[in-house]
Amino acid sequence: DFDVYKRERKCKAIKGEVPLTPELCRLFGYYLSEGSTWHREIKFSFHKKETHFLADVMNLLKELGLRPQIKPKGSAGAIVRASSNHLAYFLKATFGGKVYDKAIPQQWLGLPRQHVEGLLKGIWYGDGSAAGGNYVLGLCSHRLANQVYLILLSFGIACCFSISPAHRGADGTWHREAYYIRIRHTREIAKLTPI
Repeated sequence: DFDVYKRERKCKAIKGEVPLTPELCRLFGYYLSEGSTWHREIKFSFHKKETHFLADVMNLLKELGLRPQIKPKGSAGAIVRASSNHLAYFLKATFGGKVYDKAIPQQWLGLPRQHVEGLLKGIWYGDGSAAGGNYVLGLCSHRLANQVYLILLSFGIACCFSISPAHRGADGTWHREAYYIRIRHTREIAKLTPI
């Protein structure tokens, strides 16, 4: 590791043990929904108008001692970037590297509720939306979608699960199979809001 960090001066090491907190779990939730890794680099992609989420990820990474930066992506996107061999390896090894393979490790589902809520917050902030009086979460990982669905049910939140088959859009773009979780009733939405 010393040789790696000597060559890659911009790569920041995370030294010592890092306690698992609900806030750190929120960062992991952001990774599950919007994150990716490439070698030592970690990226979180958002719309440029999602300034609150961009700032939240920036602050969470800074708390780990990293030096994140925000970079533009196209005309409407923004990416939070940071470099850390240790964190990049941990994220990919723990939660998966491909968007359709990501999942919460089974043993993590037994964490205290506030930690699981942290994971759920990051996932929902990244891939969730409110439209037409519904809360909707769209994911490309079947396993992760099933896990979120079961977490919501365990919290007493009634929701619907649906699958959108793979298809070619009107513009010719190929879309993978996607999985949607919807919370429709205002009573159930009120249970989600505190999370």
